[in-house]
Amino acid sequence: MTTAGTGWRSRERRALLLLLLASAAVRIALVLGGGQSFFPDEGRFGRSILMLLRLREGDIAAAAEMGLDPEHTGWVHVGAAPALAQGLYLVWRGAPLESRASWTRTLWVPALFLSLVSVALIGLVHALARRMGAPPDEALLAALLAACSTSLFYPARHLQPYDAALALALAALWLALSPAPRLATSLGCGLLAGASFLTYNGSWMLAGGVVAVAAGRAGSWWARARRAVALGIGAASPVGLVVALDRLLLEGAYIREARSFARTVTQGAFTEGWRLPWEYLWEAEKALLAGLLAALALAVHRLARCGDPGERARGGLWVGAVLGIYAALAVSSTLLQTFTVYGRLVRPLIPFLCLAAAWALAPRLRRGSPAARAALGAMLLAHAGAQFAAPLRLVFPDEAQRQVAARFGPMAERASVLGPPAPPRPPGAPPGTWLLNATYLYPLLGPAEEVPTGDVLWRTAHPFQYRPYQFEGFTPAERSLLREIDVSVRVVREAVEER
Repeated sequence: MTTAGTGWRSRERRALLLLLLASAAVRIALVLGGGQSFFPDEGRFGRSILMLLRLREGDIAAAAEMGLDPEHTGWVHVGAAPALAQGLYLVWRGAPLESRASWTRTLWVPALFLSLVSVALIGLVHALARRMGAPPDEALLAALLAACSTSLFYPARHLQPYDAALALALAALWLALSPAPRLATSLGCGLLAGASFLTYNGSWMLAGGVVAVAAGRAGSWWARARRAVALGIGAASPVGLVVALDRLLLEGAYIREARSFARTVTQGAFTEGWRLPWEYLWEAEKALLAGLLAALALAVHRLARCGDPGERARGGLWVGAVLGIYAALAVSSTLLQTFTVYGRLVRPLIPFLCLAAAWALAPRLRRGSPAARAALGAMLLAHAGAQFAAPLRLVFPDEAQRQVAARFGPMAERASVLGPPAPPRPPGAPPGTWLLNATYLYPLLGPAEEVPTGDVLWRTAHPFQYRPYQFEGFTPAERSLLREIDVSVRVVREAVEER
């Protein structure tokens, strides 16, 4: 029995390690394909760089003030580690740290660092399954499903706080599910949950849910009360530290700006909050979503008939998390009209869909043949390969501009939509030849009245033609516009009329 168990653990570790290494490799390829600084909010990473530069100069007060960003405060501090890695790389290459261009050209370095957080999400899915008593095959299946998820893959190239906040929340949940929780465990759980919220304020529902799960764990009312106090102290600590620094350095300006920022999460449409999660996940996951939802239905059916308390607790937690996160999204948007729903807010559903699906499917797969299990694994990997290909092929506007400049020289630019400002015509740009849509296409006020037509000399897809990106703040009308007109990045030479 012990030998068999030891053998399983050895195979489980090897399989998990291979899965994580493969996931890391494909994310490295994604990062090296560019895309950093495509979204305007990636500019927040610059505060991490500036905070380190102020520390290097010995200006502690300026560094602390730089760290009090009212928009996802914790992200400045989480970003300090990848920013430090980037700074060390620049020192190693002999590049001047005072040069903005040096930092801008090497944003792939912190992106590589942060892509490992995306890989950690897969490991955390496995760890959560094991923490709740899942056998090795169930935990590995959950991790494999997470590794094959496109919505956990394509954002890894960007300098954004969403993966870090999700990883902190899942780590807090892992602590919350400790079989013998102590006050130190509860304190750490609350601390991680609070850090998750500070890193990305949109993780409020997951962070709050983790604290609720930890507080409601079995035990006497006295034990629950003590856990609740420790959780509250842990969760409030990072927020309290920020508030104290705000009072000391900014005289309350941080709190005022944070309140103002919370009222700006209205880009998009409140009315579609109940359906957007499934529309977004369909565009990102395709057949994998259909499989996960079918497995979720099986999980609900198994829960209704399950008599084992441990199995029921595990499956109930995963199914409850899926339903709870979805309900929080739908209610806060469609009913309360407080926050609009974006794709990034939907992604926390995926780890729990994977866990619920593995809980429902693992017993059936155990009863099946090895060939059936191998076929399922092959189908998942093939589907992931097909889905991952689209974001891996994307060329972002800054790279498109470099490629066009190297091949055709300077080029005047236009857009196929109204709204995005047109840059001035560069010196030496040939008349009648245009570079279209090599920019961040926002705002979207409608189709442009006159779009140059003629011979297309060069073309690549615009990132916003990758449909999962269309769920980051666009309204249904704006998504329709992106799909109905040609917004590809292209070089067009207008036809010359013969006289």
